[in-house]
Amino acid sequence: VGLRLPEYAGYEWPAARVQEDTTLAFTHAFSKLTCQVTFETEPNGAQILVDGAVEGKTPAVVFLSYGQHAIALKLAGYHSVENTLTLESATHTVHETLTKLPQGTLVLKILPYADIHINGALQSRQQSRYETHLDPGRYQVELRNPNFDTYTVVVDIISNETTEKTVDMRAVKNSQ
Repeated sequence: VGLRLPEYAGYEWPAARVQEDTTLAFTHAFSKLTCQVTFETEPNGAQILVDGAVEGKTPAVVFLSYGQHAIALKLAGYHSVENTLTLESATHTVHETLTKLPQGTLVLKILPYADIHINGALQSRQQSRYETHLDPGRYQVELRNPNFDTYTVVVDIISNETTEKTVDMRAVKNSQ
C-alpha cells in the first residue's frame, strides 16, 4: 500500500495486506519534497532572491520545495538575471555569467586646478578639466590643491550617464 501527493514525499507500507471486504486506516505525516539548488555566478557575490526573499549570495546551496520559483540574481554594476525555475528533481544547479553594465562618465571642472583622487588613488595632477569612464557605483572624489583645503565629494556613477561636478577651489576655505 502506498500514499502519494504531488510535491510531497510518498510512503509505502510493503507488508500491508488488504483482505476482501476489509477496511484499513493508514496515517502518514507528509513532508514536502525539497531540491538542493546550487547557485553559481561569474563573478561571485550576486544576491540570490527566490520568490522575492533574499537567500544569500553566490556561491550558495539553497533547499527549495518542488515546483516553480521566481529567481533573481543581482550584483552591483551588472545586469540582473530574472528567471522562473521549475524544480522536479533532488538536485539542480543554476549557473549564470553576469554581464557588466556599460560604464558611466565623470566630468570634473575645477578652478583653478587640483590633483584628482578617486577612492584614495591619485588619477591625475594639476587638472582644470578631467573626464573619466567608471563602472556604475559610488565613488569618493578628492580634489587637492596646495593653496586650498581638500574638497571631498561622493558621486554616484550611473551606467550610460554623465555625472558632472564644477568646483571652485578658491571657495574652499583654507584652514591654515
